[in-house]
Amino acid sequence: MDQQFRAALAALNGTEPTRQSAANLWLNDFQHTPEAWGAALALLDPASGASADEAFFAANLLTSKTRREWGRLNAQQRSELAEAFSSKLHSLLLSGPPSAAAAVPPHLSDRLVLLAATAAVLGGTAAAGRHLGRAQEVAAAGRAALTAPGASPGDMAGGAVLLRCSLLMLQHLAEEADELD
Repeated sequence: MDQQFRAALAALNGTEPTRQSAANLWLNDFQHTPEAWGAALALLDPASGASADEAFFAANLLTSKTRREWGRLNAQQRSELAEAFSSKLHSLLLSGPPSAAAAVPPHLSDRLVLLAATAAVLGGTAAAGRHLGRAQEVAAAGRAALTAPGASPGDMAGGAVLLRCSLLMLQHLAEEADELD
């Protein structure tokens, strides 16, 4: 299923209108299947070789699916997905030196922040608390990069990205919580 998903994304981003239309129809149907969770999550793994645009599409699909289908999942599935989304965001931002965060396309990091915040809010107070802790961790890494003696320009840029993402994590958490009211 993962290969079909990737092939549909490639066709959607291609130049042939007939293939784009068929891919769009397939993706519209696929997003409602249980297999879409795993296929989209797999594209968020750096080892998948997915482009930033493919990963963005996957994160966007997961955000929509989370909002639409969260209540149909059992507690274990919700917990596992919330942790997986949070871990993907953590890996994207903090798995390398601060300069690596500066290389992440903002549209991708922003969408992963939204995905993690959405699941954190829908996951309840414990999940929201873990998300807050992750935001603090990202902020601390950003501050450390910005204040490190002799920091490289790349690390300084990464520090700024990390601080921006930590604030976005908090903003999206608040906005998603407001949507529940």
